[in-house]
Amino acid sequence: MATRFLRINDDFRDSLEETLDRNNCSGKVRPYYCGIPYEDKIILVPLRSRCPRSYSIPIYNTGGRARPGLDFCKMIIIDRSELSQNTSSVIVNGNIVDDLNRKQNQILAMVRQTVRDYKAMKQKVENNMDLSSDEKFLKMRSTLRNWENIIIYWYV
Repeated sequence: MATRFLRINDDFRDSLEETLDRNNCSGKVRPYYCGIPYEDKIILVPLRSRCPRSYSIPIYNTGGRARPGLDFCKMIIIDRSELSQNTSSVIVNGNIVDDLNRKQNQILAMVRQTVRDYKAMKQKVENNMDLSSDEKFLKMRSTLRNWENIIIYWYV
């Protein structure tokens, strides 16, 4: 499976309850996403600089970027049928494409881990249990709250 890169349109980004770029002091939006087929959906994972150390995978550095990577806290889940109306294809540096093609298994594993950890965190919150630092991190930053009605049925 070849890595696919997409840009989401402004209307779709603005329709999300949990904004992707809240607390982003640079004022820039995350324009590029790696599209990953999963179940009957497409998961969009943003490429960004200054990636958090948790729930991310480093990517090839084209120079001048601090900690470039895929940020799994800010995943977007979209129906395959809605992909063309909400996204457009983009071309990124070939070295990044090659790097992510080599990391396909690692990327899928991180998708599963992030969803699994998010679901466990939600269960702890519902049971009034203390959260670990990673769980607190997910609670504060994860966009998965937009898709809880979908991921609840995923076996990860």
